[in-house]
This record gives sequence, structure tokens and C-alpha cells, in this order.
Amino acid sequence: MKTKRISKLEAAQEYLQRGCSVVPFQKKTEPSGKLSKTPCAWLLENGQLKIYKKRHPTDQELKRWFSSGNRMIAVITGEISNGFQALDFEAKDNAGKPMPCVYDQWHSQLKQFNPNLADKLVVATIISGGRHVYYFNDKPEKLGWLAKGKDGSMLIETRSAGEVCCVPPADGYQFITGNVDQIPRLTDEEVEDLISTSRKFNQIPSMVKAPSHSKPGDWYDQQDLWRDVATNVGWRLDRT
Repeated sequence: MKTKRISKLEAAQEYLQRGCSVVPFQKKTEPSGKLSKTPCAWLLENGQLKIYKKRHPTDQELKRWFSSGNRMIAVITGEISNGFQALDFEAKDNAGKPMPCVYDQWHSQLKQFNPNLADKLVVATIISGGRHVYYFNDKPEKLGWLAKGKDGSMLIETRSAGEVCCVPPADGYQFITGNVDQIPRLTDEEVEDLISTSRKFNQIPSMVKAPSHSKPGDWYDQQDLWRDVATNVGWRLDRT
């Protein structure tokens, strides 16, 4: 899939046409030197981001936000955005230092398992040096992190269910493959393939605290530990 160069306003309008609720964000340098991203509250109705979790911006708002300036486009994920979601592949550890991004290995494994799915993904570079994979899906569930390194640093996580996700074009965010109009709508089975492949890169166990009143056997019986075991060896959930 080829990429195309378009202005931020044109991109924001295309996201809106795809059913996405978009808002303006800006980069901010913390006192510690860490780079963060925050909403341009002074441009939003009543200064509140949550309003755009209930309604889409108007074209007039988009023109006011993105016709000029160095603002970033951010999509509010989930139901308000027609099921827009993303996989976030990090390239910085918890201390903000560069670390290897696992995207290339992940994509290689996915291509062996489901080549058709791997070939239709829309991928972008992100400000940390990592990658985003964008898609639409009807499930609104929030999955959170999928894989962490041995030191606890994030390797892969999801952006979904009302979370905000910065998207191209912006400083540090550029499409590698595809464009806004090529972001695919995936089936539940295809999304499960993305998730199960991601979980194979997890290097730490999921830590779930057992209730103090329960016995070890009771706690174990209540967990879905079989899911991680099954997906990590290539099985795919059909239904629950």
C-alpha cells in the first residue's frame, strides 16, 4: 500500500469521514525533560476533551484547529470513532531511554501465521521511534497492555475504548504503509490474531492479587490462565 502526502486539515477531514472523533493535541516537555502530549484545551468546547467522546467535531472546528499551527491530530478510540483502535509498539523503556522495538519481529510472526492480515495493515511511525498499527473493529473492550519486557517496560499495548491516540500526519507520526482511507475494518478473529501474536512477546507474568480470604486452589480456579497458555502456542479463541 502506498502512502500519500496530505495536509493536517485534509487528514483530519478524512478521519472524520471514516467516522472518527478527532481533537487537537500538542507536545509538551515536562520539567524532567520527558516529552508528553496534551490536548489543546483552549480550542475545545468548554475546554473539555470529554465533550468529543460524545460528539464529533464540526468541519468548522477542524478548520480552526488544523488550518495552521503545529498541532497534532488525535483520535478518540472506540465506539465514538466507528470502532477505531490501535496497537502501540514502544521504542523507549520506563526511564525514557531507547530500546529495541519489537514491531518487525511481530509482523514477521504474524505474516507466517496470517499473511493476508499482515499485508493489509496500515502502519505508522510514532514520536518515540516505535510503531502504530491502526484498524477498525466493533468490539469496544479495553485490553490495555499485551507485552512487557523483563524490566517491566511496555513493549506492546492497545489504544481502545475511549483512550486517545495521536495519529499521522504530525511531527513524529507518519504513515509507513497505507493512508487514512485504507485503514481496514477487521473481524473479531483477525483482531484476536493480532492480540495473540502480541502476547507471545510478553516477558513477565500477569500479576493478579488473590483475595485474602480465598484458598490458593480457589483463586486458581477463578482465573482464565488457560487463555494465555492457549494463545501463546498459536491457538485462537472462537467464542467465549
